[in-house]
Amino acid sequence: MAITRPTVSFLAIITFLLPTIFRISAFAIPTAARSLRRTTGAFFFRSSSKMTTTSSAAAAATTCLAATTNPLLADWSPQPFHLPPFSQIETDHFPSALEEGRKQHLADLQAIVDNTEEPTFDSVLAPYDRAGNLLDKVAGVFYNLCSSQNTDELKKVQTEQSPLSSRHRSATYTLPGLFDKIQTVYEKRHDSNLTEEQIRLTERVYMDFTRAGAKFDLETQKEYAEIQAELASLTTQFTQNVMKDE
Repeated sequence: MAITRPTVSFLAIITFLLPTIFRISAFAIPTAARSLRRTTGAFFFRSSSKMTTTSSAAAAATTCLAATTNPLLADWSPQPFHLPPFSQIETDHFPSALEEGRKQHLADLQAIVDNTEEPTFDSVLAPYDRAGNLLDKVAGVFYNLCSSQNTDELKKVQTEQSPLSSRHRSATYTLPGLFDKIQTVYEKRHDSNLTEEQIRLTERVYMDFTRAGAKFDLETQKEYAEIQAELASLTTQFTQNVMKDE
């Protein structure tokens, strides 16, 4: 079922206009402040600089090929206000697009781990904050439509994707070598000539990792990931039940 423009909620339109507004105003804000991300929700306030790596280039090539058949993976810049091409999007497009987004996100994070430079804010936290752009973009469309349209087709995909997204989140927090680099930057944050915004971002990311089980042993991490996945499924079921009754 195609998702037509008239069915898109006002909230969805506003949500996708926000990044454009942020990009316009970002020139008046220090680079470090631009990289501060929101700690909840589907969107993050990102720095405009780009991370150039072999893995991200390869991922971009893969996306280019997939974009010929999946509008979620295509370039949205020709669209008004860079909004998603809603009239071309079908529910069946989401599973493959979300999977591609997760793959690219992990590739971005692995590039940080593989970087042989000394762990610093610029080599670790800045690229970490920019990682997963495609996943954020696709997930933003998906969850806004789940909240506004809530069709049976979307609910089915949401039920299937919920534990997968949860396990992906757990994988990003327990990727071998990543937390070690973040911890190194965290321990030197007051001696690295960082701005207040950069220190705050470093502390926030470090706290997120520790709360997500980065310091657990391997067995406990696996158990915790399964618990989180089950909770994600139950939360999705509860949310869908609430929306059904409204």
